Formats: sequence, structure tokens, C-alpha cells
Amino acid sequence: MVSIPVAILGLVPVIISAATNGSCSQEAGSLLQVRGPCEGNSSSRSCSGHLVPAAVDGVFKYARKDLPDLRLTKNDLEMVFETGCPPGGPLDVAQCSRVKNATYGAYRQILSESHEHLYKHGYAKWIEYRQSAVLMMFVCMYWNNDASPVDTCTEEERCSMITDKNEYDEVLKQQHSGGYAYLQINGTTQSTKWGNGWPGTGDVNPIVRVSLLHKSDGSSASADTLLGTSGLRLSVVNGGWATAADLQLPSKYDQEFQIAWGPIRDGMLPDTSVGGPSLKLQSGLAAAAPGSTVSGFSNTAVKAKMPPAAGSAITMAVIGDPCVGNMVGGGQCIFRAYYGVNKTLPTLLNAALPSVDVWYMTGDNFYDRYGIWTVGIFAQLSEAAQGTPLITTPGNHDYWQEGVSTLSTDNIVTGYDQFANGFMQFYAQDTAASFAPAAPPTKLIQPSGTSTSRFTSGNAFFDFSANPGSWRDYDAKPSNFYHYSIAGNVGFVVFTCVGKDPKDFVAEACTFMKTHNPDLVLFMGHYNKPGDGCDDGTDVPAAAKWALDNSDCSAFKGSGQAPYGPSGTAASRLKFLVGHNHCNCMTNFDLTENDQCLEDDASPGNVDGFIIGSHGMSWDPQSDPKCSARFGLPVLNTDNGKLVFSYAKLSLDTTKTHCSAIDIFCKENPGEVSRTDLWSAFLGTTPSAWEPSTSQPYGKGILTEVMENLLKCLADKGTLECSRDASLFDVWYSSDLV
Repeated sequence: MVSIPVAILGLVPVIISAATNGSCSQEAGSLLQVRGPCEGNSSSRSCSGHLVPAAVDGVFKYARKDLPDLRLTKNDLEMVFETGCPPGGPLDVAQCSRVKNATYGAYRQILSESHEHLYKHGYAKWIEYRQSAVLMMFVCMYWNNDASPVDTCTEEERCSMITDKNEYDEVLKQQHSGGYAYLQINGTTQSTKWGNGWPGTGDVNPIVRVSLLHKSDGSSASADTLLGTSGLRLSVVNGGWATAADLQLPSKYDQEFQIAWGPIRDGMLPDTSVGGPSLKLQSGLAAAAPGSTVSGFSNTAVKAKMPPAAGSAITMAVIGDPCVGNMVGGGQCIFRAYYGVNKTLPTLLNAALPSVDVWYMTGDNFYDRYGIWTVGIFAQLSEAAQGTPLITTPGNHDYWQEGVSTLSTDNIVTGYDQFANGFMQFYAQDTAASFAPAAPPTKLIQPSGTSTSRFTSGNAFFDFSANPGSWRDYDAKPSNFYHYSIAGNVGFVVFTCVGKDPKDFVAEACTFMKTHNPDLVLFMGHYNKPGDGCDDGTDVPAAAKWALDNSDCSAFKGSGQAPYGPSGTAASRLKFLVGHNHCNCMTNFDLTENDQCLEDDASPGNVDGFIIGSHGMSWDPQSDPKCSARFGLPVLNTDNGKLVFSYAKLSLDTTKTHCSAIDIFCKENPGEVSRTDLWSAFLGTTPSAWEPSTSQPYGKGILTEVMENLLKCLADKGTLECSRDASLFDVWYSSDLV
């Protein structure tokens, strides 16, 4: 996802509606004012109310120790907050930078206080208006203005915020008197006091993981795999709310989660009894012929499916940027309630996965610092669904909760980022690290005293040598996320761009692919463009474009030719498949740099890849999306010598963020989401129209009849046949693999 610093914002219990006031353009309603610019009056003070002075007070309280060194006065802060930075403001760039640093210092202090309260009491404390004003100003000025040469916050953006302290306090008073709303996981109310959430499916299952082997060529030989033949990596995750299970293989890795999501560094927040027991992983290898199933490997009914033999067509489902929960350090999922993700997503996966050959998650998986949301979803997956091999890759929020390394945190006060360590153990992919495992730093091994040999020999398969606590060596080693393999007639090249330029690995993978010559090669990772921890030229589209010209993957340009894509000459046998941008769409090398999409009926020759990143996460209230967020089921298949990418659109489109409640267009187009709804969701509560009691069975944004029809078809006919039903799926892409 494109980053938003939201760790504390996810808990502010505010319901926002709007007031009218003279000539100002506002939303209708009552309580908090969400104002637009006032006609005929350019003064920001006339619209932004208490916001600026409250933000100034907040910075002075929470960053006071920084102010002397920064040589700042209240007047300096006020001028920057009200008029912005150069070229429009009166202050120089250096002064604006000092204001930015002070605001960031205040933001971190507020975050620290809230996290400390969470850690001690199990829920976040209420925050006052000046704290909220600091957080809103920090987000607006210093995060959502990538196109601006300097940090700024426009008058329109300031006036769209919560601008009235008295009304803010009144809403907090109402929230206090009403008590806490409770998060629901798997249909069971948890006493977390962490904001209202959608109930789940009501099912609680064991968590079983099925993964493809690194270097598998899709045949029974697969001599280059760690197993020395074809097969699968099979794993069981215990802890949290999941039903306990045991991996019953003769030889297995069996350890507590290390570094993250385990007994230390707040795995499942055990000290507050929030998420249940910390996590433990069992994993091993099992030989299997292509097209077969493996059963009896655990004390569950899961049957692990091997994809069909090399050269056979496959069907694949894709999910991107799924997001279900709001908490300190746990994620800000603005559309989680709009789509009822905690119920809609597992319901959809349970229906689709039993009839696909492999499925892929594009990263930013649940925006999860502690493992809570991840377990909450996967424990709802049926045993039939869990038998399908999963490929996934870490996103920027799987490394650092705020989405960038410069805002990372690793202490008891501000919280423990996972740096993708929890991610790599939970998803238990078979990767390049499997061939060179390494132990964690001794001081971090759990249980204390466990021999380092348990992580370097036998069934060990992670490189744990990254060292949280050493500033330049926090992030999990990239080799834990490097994977290539072939399933049926599709080759997968999976990698992260965090920590290292992946081109050497990509070149190795391309040589493998040229040797085995699948019909299609998919480049898979999270980032659709550089930034947020991914260096220029190392994101997935950039690596794919480089590979077409500079590696053995030139063998897969097919009918395409340089410059690929925009001129109708996209490589026909190589595509990229990413998330990060919160869209579900087709794109090409040029458009993805700007988070832009192609139309759904674009010519195949213009399509270099696909962005799947809208399954619960979306934009914040201060930005306008460059594409429409939507929730659906993307299905890729390679039957009949073609690549066909189909999409079952299950939601209303959401394209406008400045939509007022009195806007006739909005009333006639209920898919539009108002600014009021966005602010409410952004600050941690569910808009009343999105509440489960109002918008059952799936969520206000889900088209219930379409969803029900799709679920019935999936149960009766399976995913491939349903993807050919024009009443359920749109065919985005269809082209011969030549």
C-alpha cells in the first residue's frame, strides 16, 4: 500500500458528520464540521476553526524538548500550518523542515503514550482534540503530498478535517457514555475494546499451509528442489484463536515463532490477553507427483493439492492488500467495514479456493504488526480451502507498520514492527533461504537456551540472521522471499525489493524459466512502483521490464517487442502481478509508475501486468484516488493456449472522496463514499451506514445478489467454469500465449 502513518489514528473513537454554515461548502448533518473552502474568503482561519491552534498547542506540549534545538516559536508553527511551505508560504524550506521535525516528534510521543496504555490495559486511551489535530496535520502535511516539491497542506485539505474542538469533545463524551464497542473474530466477541468490527463466518479451524517448492519444475523430477524431487512444503501454525493441529510428518521443523509473533516482541499481544497464545510453526517436506493430493500429513482433514503437471493449464485466484482491523500498530483499514472484509473475504475464499490450483496474495497482508488479524482470517478458512498451495510476498506494511523504514519502531513503548519476520514464518514459503538457513541472534531465540543448530540444520529453512535492535539490519533477509517454480504451464518468479536489488536473483530465475519453457512467466511481488522502502529500478514492473531486455526472460516476449505495453507491443508470455496501489485493474509499465490503470476493455497488447490491491484497504480522506477502489474475485487461467484474466466485480465502485451528503449525484449513485464516511473510518470507527446491523449480510459496498449468485456458481461448477460466465465475470484480458 502507499503509506499512511496511522498506527494511533486507528483507535480514535470518533463519529463524524457535518454542519452547514453560511456560504461554506459543507456536508449536511450535525456534530463535527467537515468543511470545504468558504466562498469569497481566502482566509484559512475562517474554515479551519480550532484545528490550527490545537495542532500548535499539541506540538508544543508533546515536542517541547525538541523546540529549543529547532529554534521554533508558536508563531512559526502557526504560519506553516496556515499558509503552507514554499513556494506559497512566507517561510523558507529550512524553517518548514524544522516544523516538520517538531510535528513528527509530537506524533511519536502521542503514539508512545497510546501504545503504553494499550500494552498495560489492553485498549487505547481516548485522545484529546489537540492530539488529534497533531495527527491530522502530520498526515496531511508530511505524507500525502508526493507531487509537491516541499511539504504542504492546502487550505482545502485543512478545511476538510475535523475543525471544531467542542463538537469533537461532545462526540467523545457520547462514546464514553455508550461504552466500548467490541471487535469480533470468527463470530465470537473478544474483550479487546478495540473498535467495532464485522463478525466473521462463525467457523474456527486449524491453520494449515501448503506451499510450492523452490526450484520445482512442475515435473516429477524436480531434482533441484531441497527435497530432490517434486512435492510440497506443508506446515501447521498454532496459536491465537485457531484450532490446535499437529503436523504428522516423520521429520519436521517445530519451533516457536522467532523475533516476531512469538513469545517475545508482542506476538499476539499476550501480556494483555488479547489474541490468545503466541504462535508456533511446524513445517516439513512431502514428496508428491504433479496432479496428486497429499493427505494424512496432519491430524486435520486437509488434503494438500499438487498443481497439474508441467505444460497443463492452471487456474489461479488473486487477493491483494486485504485489511480487516484497526488498532495501535495494527493497521488502518478504511474500507474494512464497507466491504465487511472479516466475513466477505473468508466466505469468498472458502468458495473459490477448493477449485483452483494455486492462489496468490500480493502483500500488505492484513496490515498486521502482532499476528492478530492474520490468524483471525486464516482460522476461518475451511480445510478444503487450505489445501490449495499459496504464494505470497511481503508488502511495505509487512515490514513496518507505518509503511516506510524511517518510521519503523522496535520497543515496548511505541510497539514492535515485525520487519517481515512474523510474515515469513506464518506463510512458511519454500524459498532460497531454505538452502542456507541461519539462526536468530542468540539473545532473541525463544525459548531461551535453544541451540542455534535447531535453526541451521535438519529441517531448518529460514534465514533468521537479521538482527532487530541493530539499526541497519532490522528487516528479514530478502532470501526468505525469493522463490521461483513452475506449476502447470506457468512459471512464478517471486521476490521482494526491500534490502537488496533482486536482479541477480531474477536473472537466475529467468535462466531456469528459459530452460523449462513454461507458456507464461509471472513476475510477482508487492510493489507496483519504487518508494516506501523499494529503490528505483527494483520494483516488480521495473525488474520485469529489465528482464525482458537483459536476461534469458527475453525468451518470453512472445509477440511483444520493446518498448512493450504502451505502443501495443506488450510481451505476451511475461506479465507482472503486484499490489501496493489500492486498485484492482490492468496496467502497463508507464501507467503503474503513476498508480494508474488501463480501462477494463484495454487491448491485450497494451497490458504489461495487473494490480490487485483493493480487498479492504483504500485511500485516506485527504487524497483523491487515481483509480476506483472495488472488491471482487480476480481469476487467471491458462486453458486452451490462452492467458485469460477475469474479474467478478462484487462491489460498488468508489471513486469520489469529496462527495457531500446533499450532492444529488451521490444520492443517485450509492457507490460513492462521502468525505464524512472516510473521516469516520480513518479515525477508527465505522460509519453508521456501514455497521453490520445496517448493511448485513456482507457490507454496504458489496452487491449482495451478485455475491450470492457467485457463491452458488462456485459451489456448483467451480472457479474455472464460473469465470467463463459473462453474467458473473468480466474478461479483462484474453490473448494467445504465443
